[in-house]
Amino acid sequence: MLTKCIDLENEIRGLFKAFGIKLPAPLKRRHFDEAVRETIEGDEALSFALLSVLEARGVLDRTFMERSGASPRRLGTTRPVFC
Repeated sequence: MLTKCIDLENEIRGLFKAFGIKLPAPLKRRHFDEAVRETIEGDEALSFALLSVLEARGVLDRTFMERSGASPRRLGTTRPVFC
Protein backbone atom coordinates (compact mmCIF):
# COMPACT_ATOMS: atom_id res chain seq x y z
CA MET A 1 0.00 0.00 0.00
CA LEU A 2 2.80 2.39 0.85
CA THR A 3 4.44 1.65 -2.51
CA LYS A 4 1.26 2.59 -4.35
CA CYS A 5 0.99 5.77 -2.31
CA ILE A 6 4.54 6.71 -3.33
CA ASP A 7 3.74 5.80 -6.94
CA LEU A 8 0.84 8.27 -6.90
CA GLU A 9 3.07 10.96 -5.39
CA ASN A 10 5.56 10.41 -8.20
CA GLU A 11 2.76 10.51 -10.77
CA ILE A 12 1.64 13.88 -9.43
CA ARG A 13 5.22 15.17 -9.46
CA GLY A 14 5.54 13.97 -13.06
CA LEU A 15 2.38 15.78 -14.12
CA PHE A 16 3.64 18.94 -12.45
CA LYS A 17 6.93 18.60 -14.30
CA ALA A 18 5.06 18.47 -17.62
CA PHE A 19 3.55 21.85 -16.72
CA GLY A 20 6.87 23.28 -15.53
CA ILE A 21 5.90 23.19 -11.85
CA LYS A 22 8.20 21.74 -9.22
CA LEU A 23 7.33 20.73 -5.68
CA PRO A 24 10.00 20.99 -2.98
CA ALA A 25 12.17 17.86 -3.02
CA PRO A 26 12.39 17.20 0.73
CA LEU A 27 8.59 17.22 1.09
CA LYS A 28 7.38 14.96 3.89
CA ARG A 29 4.45 12.64 3.29
CA ARG A 30 2.21 14.43 5.79
CA HIS A 31 2.72 17.77 4.00
CA PHE A 32 2.36 16.45 0.44
CA ASP A 33 -1.41 16.90 0.20
CA GLU A 34 -1.28 20.48 1.45
CA ALA A 35 1.57 21.45 -0.88
CA VAL A 36 -0.20 20.02 -3.93
CA ARG A 37 -3.51 21.68 -3.08
CA GLU A 38 -1.80 25.06 -2.63
CA THR A 39 -0.07 24.64 -5.99
CA ILE A 40 -3.18 23.71 -7.99
CA GLU A 41 -5.75 25.99 -6.33
CA GLY A 42 -5.47 28.68 -9.01
CA ASP A 43 -5.41 26.33 -12.02
CA GLU A 44 -8.76 24.78 -12.91
CA ALA A 45 -7.31 22.27 -15.39
CA LEU A 46 -4.71 20.98 -12.95
CA SER A 47 -7.28 20.84 -10.17
CA PHE A 48 -9.59 18.77 -12.35
CA ALA A 49 -6.78 16.40 -13.32
CA LEU A 50 -5.14 15.97 -9.93
CA LEU A 51 -7.79 16.15 -7.23
CA SER A 52 -9.00 12.60 -7.83
CA VAL A 53 -5.42 11.27 -7.82
CA LEU A 54 -4.73 13.22 -4.65
CA GLU A 55 -7.84 11.79 -3.01
CA ALA A 56 -6.81 8.24 -3.96
CA ARG A 57 -3.38 8.86 -2.46
CA GLY A 58 -5.01 10.10 0.74
CA VAL A 59 -7.17 6.99 1.02
CA LEU A 60 -4.15 4.73 0.52
CA ASP A 61 -2.12 6.69 3.04
CA ARG A 62 -4.85 6.59 5.70
CA THR A 63 -5.46 2.87 5.11
CA PHE A 64 -1.75 2.14 5.41
CA MET A 65 -1.53 4.09 8.66
CA GLU A 66 -4.56 2.31 10.13
CA ARG A 67 -3.38 -1.16 9.17
CA SER A 68 0.21 -0.66 10.24
CA GLY A 69 -0.78 0.95 13.52
CA ALA A 70 2.01 3.46 13.03
CA SER A 71 1.88 7.15 13.67
CA PRO A 72 3.48 9.49 11.11
CA ARG A 73 6.26 10.30 13.58
CA ARG A 74 7.07 6.66 14.25
CA LEU A 75 7.23 5.77 10.57
CA GLY A 76 10.48 7.62 10.11
CA THR A 77 12.11 5.87 13.04
CA THR A 78 10.95 2.29 12.61
CA ARG A 79 13.28 -0.19 11.02
CA PRO A 80 12.30 -3.39 9.24
CA VAL A 81 12.77 -6.61 11.16
CA PHE A 82 14.38 -9.42 9.22
CA CYS A 83 13.81 -13.00 10.33
